[in-house]
Amino acid sequence: MNDTDRQAHWQNVYATKAEKEVSWFQENPTRSLDMIAATGISTDAGILDVVGGASRLVDCLLDKGFSRLAILDLSAKALEATKERLGRRGDGVDWIVADVATWNPSGTYDVWHDRAAFHFLTDPADRDAYIARLKKAVRSGGKSSSRRSLRTVPNGAAACRSRATIRQPSPPRSGPSLN
Repeated sequence: MNDTDRQAHWQNVYATKAEKEVSWFQENPTRSLDMIAATGISTDAGILDVVGGASRLVDCLLDKGFSRLAILDLSAKALEATKERLGRRGDGVDWIVADVATWNPSGTYDVWHDRAAFHFLTDPADRDAYIARLKKAVRSGGKSSSRRSLRTVPNGAAACRSRATIRQPSPPRSGPSLN
């Protein structure tokens, strides 16, 4: 799927659904917070939330004192909703409207967090591009805090939000090497 189709799809989702009407809404993203905490980073570490859109993760990270946050999403509408919700608290956040498969990182991060983007990339070329961006954007010694650790879910849903997802019978136990 090309960037324009993906972007149009997610713009439409966030234009037609309220925050709590989407199936993936989490008031408190405990699992993501636990995964980030498990990396052992300090509050001055840089965190990139891939397809963070309207997620509450940024709110929670700001509450915990993290200050170097970047949120990347295809949907400008999702990012605008989060900016509006945060108000002035979000002034220091780097808001990036881009497709993770084509984005050109301008800096590096200590943690790359991805709750769900990778499984929507059904084209092997898009997955390869994603991994290339991850390797470029995560500093040496940094962590990938992907909810699925760049794995697919065995026997998981074949589609989510009317988009195909990837599945495989025996996912690898860990993500790719970052070095």
